[in-house]
Amino acid sequence: MFRFDEVIDFAIKREQEAVQFYRDLQLMARFSPQKEVLKDFELMEEGHVRLLEGVKERHSAERLAVRIPEDLQLSSYLADTAPTAEMTYQDILIAAMKKEERSVDLYSLLRDRAGDTETRKLFDRLVAEEENHRHHFEAMYDRDIQGDN
Repeated sequence: MFRFDEVIDFAIKREQEAVQFYRDLQLMARFSPQKEVLKDFELMEEGHVRLLEGVKERHSAERLAVRIPEDLQLSSYLADTAPTAEMTYQDILIAAMKKEERSVDLYSLLRDRAGDTETRKLFDRLVAEEENHRHHFEAMYDRDIQGDN
């Protein structure tokens, strides 16, 4: 059985790991535009940490997303890429999408194993948050990589 604080602490830790993930990628990136994109992603994840810390402080998940955006399903059709110094903008977006996709899968699994309705609702909101994050990266990929194809 999960407690509210345990769930939020876990989610905060995951977001902090995402911040570190993007920091690490910035160290690998060779070109300034890549570093700038990764810095933007890092700042976005730091915002997620602050959001979840606010949720914990208020002991309320009301500020978390409840609506899941239309699924572009792009990440489902793309192979995960290992971060390297030679990564392209496309590789960066794929890595971001896949990271969010893994978070959705994890929170969905935990939701399904939760013993009480309130904890399931909290995981539902975390799933919606991560789906929104994934959608953000998929929309960037669709606009910047796929373009008019």
